[in-house]
Amino acid sequence: MDNYQTNVLDLLADLIHEQQKTRAAITDFAEALAGVKREAAPEPVPSAEEKPAEPAPAEPAPAPALDRSNSAPEDRTAYLAKLRKTFAAKSKEGKKSELKALLESFGAVKLPDVNEENWPELLEKAEAI
Repeated sequence: MDNYQTNVLDLLADLIHEQQKTRAAITDFAEALAGVKREAAPEPVPSAEEKPAEPAPAEPAPAPALDRSNSAPEDRTAYLAKLRKTFAAKSKEGKKSELKALLESFGAVKLPDVNEENWPELLEKAEAI
């Protein structure tokens, strides 16, 4: 191979490597948004320039029961996060069609579309799937 072809192959290898890193970062971000902890994820090895990351807290405390009378926005957020975590776990178990049917029974297409007053019942039924 000539020098030009070698340079092209090196650039392609670098591009593939960067795409893999980007994909991993996007996956980590999406899982963080969904409140899902990545299982069996390899720990990144920090370089000499990077500071080691703070250890993540253990499992978060269970979300409090939803009090609709004067619930603070963070209470609703915590409850919605618990719903999302439950839905993500059931989805990983291959129960997507059951979850979709459950959402449709509440007149929703997506989880945030479910009326807030129905969240406790939705959570109970999702956990039972």
